[in-house]
Order: sequence, then structure tokens, then C-alpha cells
Amino acid sequence: MGINNNTPPAKGFNPFRTNNTLSTPSSSFHYKIAILGNPGAGKSTLLNHLAGKNPNGTLPFDAGLSYATGKRVCKPVTRGYCRFLDFPGFADVQRQTETGLEIANIINNELVSGDASFKFVFVVTLQQGRVRPEDIATMVTILTAIKAEIGDDEIKCRYGVIVNQVKKRQYKELEDRNGDAFRMVYASLQMGGFGTQNVLFLPEVEDLSEADNAIVPLESLPGLKVFVDNLPCVELKQGTRVTIDTDQGKLQELHEKLLKSDGVIAELIEELRHLKVKVAEKTQMARESNEAEVDWMAAISPLMGLLLSGAKVGLRYMTGPQQSNLLRMALNFI
Repeated sequence: MGINNNTPPAKGFNPFRTNNTLSTPSSSFHYKIAILGNPGAGKSTLLNHLAGKNPNGTLPFDAGLSYATGKRVCKPVTRGYCRFLDFPGFADVQRQTETGLEIANIINNELVSGDASFKFVFVVTLQQGRVRPEDIATMVTILTAIKAEIGDDEIKCRYGVIVNQVKKRQYKELEDRNGDAFRMVYASLQMGGFGTQNVLFLPEVEDLSEADNAIVPLESLPGLKVFVDNLPCVELKQGTRVTIDTDQGKLQELHEKLLKSDGVIAELIEELRHLKVKVAEKTQMARESNEAEVDWMAAISPLMGLLLSGAKVGLRYMTGPQQSNLLRMALNFI
């Protein structure tokens, strides 16, 4: 289930394991699929699902061991003209400096021999209906480092987010794009100065929730391959040296800022819920009184106070475009 409304592929179809199924400018074009996130998000499982088994029947990416306890990052794997990159988890505070250096080195090593096209995908999970602040912090830290090197604001939207391991009931609720559940998740992804429309929700695969190094059936992760296929690429030049800032003070400041923003979003969604009820009541009253037209200006008048207070207080942690986007969503809410 993704925001970009991709149609799931036919059963058994895997565009990453052939040489002629992906639409690219030329048959010799390669791109790198970089799947990043924090420990336990399910990165290795998704990589194995995308890349498939090795010729000898083994899985290319090891899972189940945390980076802190010694998990080794697996070597890149090439399938057709896609190259899959494994990265360590970033959330372990005790090893963030080493992890940041390793993530940067993996990206930089891919740029030694020439320019490269990357598809950056962040795997996140939910906590109390919102993306965890530590997941947002990881995204912002890595995207900021890439943006600093390419000097291009396009990175703000040219990446993908996979919300993984969504519980069955919540997954069903997220199908309603006008519902609180979806708006809460989507709004939380707009924090930190970045925001993307490329979001895919994947349900928890119950049979594999406790399993390590297992490959997920194609039908269990609907739309994943098409989602990755359709993601835009970020072009990085040969010799680019990405440097990830792991200053503990800055990371802590970002984390605290995201926690505050998390509370602001909850308050905003709650106000929108009450507003929706008020508008529905006014509309129903107008219909019952047989009025020919509904006075929508009167109906949405409570929204004005929300917009004014939100712009000053509730949305202070967002950039201007993000504020506009969220307020546009608020208007659609009614």
C-alpha cells in the first residue's frame, strides 16, 4: 500500500532478477538500491525479497544480528543491472560514529570508478501510530549529508520510505487516506526539513516475525518491487565524498526537536477530528432546514483559528512548503 498508488506486480514477477524488465534509458544503465534504517526495521528481509536467492540457494543478506553485537555488512549484490547495497543500522548510540563512517564509506566506494545513480530507501516502523523519532533522525542525518554533497534540494523528495511491519488492524486503517491513522503517519514523515510522496506501507508477515534469514513470499509484500522500480534516482558524481555528521550534541538536539514535533502533530490531528465533526453537523443542519445552498464559509470558519495558531505554534518545526502541504491536507480533511 503506497502513496504513489503503484499496481502490485503479477504473481511470480521479479523485475530485479532479469535483464530486460525494468524501464531504463539504456540496457547498460545500472543503479544502486540503498536500503537504510535502524536495527530491527527489516532491511535485510526486504533486500533478500528483492534480490532473491543466490545460485547456490543461500540468501545474499544476513539478518537477525544487531550491528552492535558484530553483524558484518554483506557485500553488494548485483541482479541484472541493479546493485543492492547493505548498510548497518544507525540507531545504536554507542556506535553512531563508526556506523556513520561505514555508511558513508559504502556510498563513497560505489563512486570510485564513475558516476552512479542511487535509489535511497529508508525502512521505518511505527510507534503509537507515528514513525519513530529515531527513524526520522536517521533519515534526516543521512539525507542532510547527501544534500550537502550534491547541493541540490531535489534530494528532499527523491527518496522512498517503506513503513514496514505494520500490524494487521493498523494496515487496514491506513488504507483510508482521509483517516486519522494515515494522516498521523504521513505528517510525521514531513518532519526535519524533508518530505516525500514516495511512501509504501507493508504489513507484518506473522510467520516471519520471529524468523531470521527467511525469504518472504512475493504476495506477502504487495507492491514492493514496483515501488522500488518507480522511485526516482539521485545522481552522484565520481569522487563524491559523503560525510555523515554524527556529532552527539546535534543528534540529541534533532531527536528532542522531533519528539516535540510529534506532540504537535497529535494535537493538530485531534483538532482536525473535532473540526470534521463540526462541519458535518453544520452541513446536516443545512440539509434538514431544506436550504438550497450550504454556507461553506460559515461551515469552515472554525478552521481559521486553527490555521492561525498552527502557523505560529503548531507547525513551527516544519519548513514553509511542509506547512503548506499539511494545511492543504487539513482542508481536504473536511
